[in-house]
Amino acid sequence: RLTPTICVLGATGVGKGSTLNSCFSTSAFATSHQTGSHTMQPKVLELEWRGRGALMRGVDLCGFSDSNGRDTHFIEAMVAYLKEEVRYVT
Repeated sequence: RLTPTICVLGATGVGKGSTLNSCFSTSAFATSHQTGSHTMQPKVLELEWRGRGALMRGVDLCGFSDSNGRDTHFIEAMVAYLKEEVRYVT
């Protein structure tokens, strides 16, 4: 059986980690109150939805428009991670 998966991607500093923390009622995903890059590697966690529901996977991906100009590296890392670790996205 496949575990439902939520992948969050977007620009650097828009709140991808905060969104996942809210969805899963956790603080397990990294957050920052600055506009600079915080997530350097994609991160996947399998947690209960809203902290009490069915198990789901949350995937926090690196932000686009990285503050240090690392977009190409981050995009390559995201694609590899999705192919190798997540393996499916619906």
